Parts: sequence; structure tokens; C-alpha cells
Amino acid sequence: MSSFLSLFLILVIVVLLGVIAWSAWMFLTGRWVTARSVAAMAFPIENGKTEASYSSNSPMTNSPYISEPGSRSVHVPPAEELSDRETRSPSQDLVDPLDNKRWMKLVEGCVNLFDELDGLFPVSDPRHETAEHVMYRLREILSRSGVEIISQDRAFDENRHLADPPNYDIPPGTPISEVISPGFAVGRRVLRQARVRIAHSFPPSIEQAK
Repeated sequence: MSSFLSLFLILVIVVLLGVIAWSAWMFLTGRWVTARSVAAMAFPIENGKTEASYSSNSPMTNSPYISEPGSRSVHVPPAEELSDRETRSPSQDLVDPLDNKRWMKLVEGCVNLFDELDGLFPVSDPRHETAEHVMYRLREILSRSGVEIISQDRAFDENRHLADPPNYDIPPGTPISEVISPGFAVGRRVLRQARVRIAHSFPPSIEQAK
């Protein structure tokens, strides 16, 4: 009887030593953290209740948790839980660009450079091609920055267009036949009028005839 009791005690001690050794190995190798992460991913806890991240009776899209292999479950809040900023449309956050003084100065500088290069060199001058390339790049940069390019208008507006030749009185709304050089505008402010040709010619005014 005593030998059986001794054998039982030795067996219990061996088991305890094995459990202690296994626990120490789990902590030292970091596998304990991995095991906890897997358990948390399989059974996310919210509001003190344990939920399975996947249910065979309902599609995964109906669950507020989206699980991917090797990653934690991510809680996706319903639309009503989104903050004010997340539900607002981008237009509500827009600011009038005319109030941005530094940006406007930069835009005006680019427009002035475009205006200086326009028609600076005749076509026969070798520098004409370089000037045209710089003008094209300026137009592209201004367009990407939110500046309106006045090049698609079909009716004449003296605030947005400059007739070529400029010695005729052009009634508002006159059809435009060609845009010779584009204009630029920011909101309600026209920085450069587009040079255009109109569809019909009109006789010069009396003052211009003098």
C-alpha cells in the first residue's frame, strides 16, 4: 500500500513539473499571447457578453464583426454610430478659396506669367515652342489646383471674354466661334479674360470709328 501511495505521489509531482515546464515554455516563447489573440478573435467580447464572430445560420455580412485569417476581429459600427464629420458631405467642409490669401497670390503669379508668355514670341522664333510648353504646364497646374479654365464657353460675356479684334461692340450672348487663348477664374473672380473670336462681325461703334 505504501509503495502504491509513493508511486502515486511521484506521478502527481511529475505531472505538476510538466505543467510548470509547459507554462514556462509558453511564456518564454510568446505562444501564450498568440493563444489569447486567437481566442479573442474567435469569441469577441462586447458589453460583457461573448459572441461568436461567425454563425453558420447567418451570413457574415450580418455580423458586426469582420474576421480575416491571421487578424483580429474588427467591429464595424452601423451608420447611425458614425460621427458628424464622417457623415457630412465633402461640400460642407469646403472653404472659399478667395479667402486663402497666400494661395491666391500664388495663383495670380502663375496667371501673370501665363499672360506674359502669351504671344511674347512669334511662331518663327525658336523660343516660341518653349513658351508654349511652359504655358501648357501652367494651365495644367492651375486646373489641378482648382482654378477654372475659361475655354469652353459658347456665348460671349464681357466679364469673362475679350474679343479679338477688340474694336467691335459685341452684344452679350453672341456665339463664340473660337477660343484663341484661355482665361482663368477662381469662383466669382476672373483673373484673366479668355481671348475669343465671335461668330459674326459687327460694325464699329461711332466712338470707335472716330
